Amino acid sequence: MEVNVESIMQEIREQIKTSGLNNSKLSFEDISPHNKSLGTEITSYDEETMVKTCAEMNMHYEVSVWHPINSTRPVIGPCLTFGKKVMRKLTRFFVQAIVEDQNRFNMHITRSMNQARNYLIQKEQLITEFDKQIDELLVKQAALNDKLIKLEKENAELKKERH
Repeated sequence: MEVNVESIMQEIREQIKTSGLNNSKLSFEDISPHNKSLGTEITSYDEETMVKTCAEMNMHYEVSVWHPINSTRPVIGPCLTFGKKVMRKLTRFFVQAIVEDQNRFNMHITRSMNQARNYLIQKEQLITEFDKQIDELLVKQAALNDKLIKLEKENAELKKERH
C-alpha cells in the first residue's frame, strides 16, 4: 500500500482551516476529545463500533518506517528522492528505535482493547443468563405466591370447620 503524504497533508490543512485553528499556539482544549472536528468525539457504547474499531486496530497497529520514497517533480524529483533516501539512512538508527517503541505500545493497547471487548462480551452473556434466571425465578415466585394464597385459604377454612 502506497502512502500519499501530500494528500494526507492537504487533508490535515483542510481540517485545520475548517476547524478554525490557525498557526498560533494550540491549547489542550483545541485538541481535546470533545472537539468533534478531530474525529475523536466521545460517544455512548455501541458494540458494533467496538468490534469494528478492534478489527481496525488489529490490522493497523504496526507502524512501518520504510515507506516508498519517490517524487513526481519532473526535473528535481530524482534529486529529492535521493536526498530523502540518504536522510532516511542517516536517521535510521534513531527513527527505527522510536518506531519499534511505538509498535510495542500499539501492540499492548490493541491487546488491551481486545481484552476489554472480550470482557464486555462475557459480561453481556452473563447478564443475559442472569436475566433469564431472574425471569424463571419470578415465574416460580408467582406460582409459589398463588400456592401460598391457596393454602392460606384452605387453612382458614379448616380453622372455621374446627370451631
